[in-house]
Amino acid sequence: MTKSVHWLRQRRRQGKRVREQESSNETRPLGKELEYKNQYIRSLKEYAATAAKFIEKTQIDIQHSMFRLDMMRHEKDQLADRVSRLGRANTELHKKKAAAKNEMEKSKQEMDVEKRDLMDAVDRKIRRAGAELIQRDTEQARCQQRRSPPQRIDEPGDAGFSSRGT
Repeated sequence: MTKSVHWLRQRRRQGKRVREQESSNETRPLGKELEYKNQYIRSLKEYAATAAKFIEKTQIDIQHSMFRLDMMRHEKDQLADRVSRLGRANTELHKKKAAAKNEMEKSKQEMDVEKRDLMDAVDRKIRRAGAELIQRDTEQARCQQRRSPPQRIDEPGDAGFSSRGT
């Protein structure tokens, strides 16, 4: 009996080994598959974490870009307002410049007319004064001729004028 017990034990051990081997043969591919799936899940989690970081960074970039866009729109509106104000001021300045130019032209024309009138008046006064001087000299010469005796014409250098009283 000892041999048969021994043999039975050996058979059981062999059966156990065979079952373990079969079980191992079945579980080994499943373990590898489980390991691959776990690795795949880890890589998916890493990819998801990377994607989440990228999405977060992209959202921050988008918010920053939107802020910059709003700032640029605000600056554009301010520049448009400034251009409009400067345009109105420029138009007003052009109008004032044109009015001043017209006023200066009118003043220049008035000054030219006044200058011409003044020059004409001066010219008339000069002529009148010259005529009065000529008339006075003529009167004085007549008066002198009446007072002095007639002179001879043949004296050289006289030319008919008296040497006395001049």
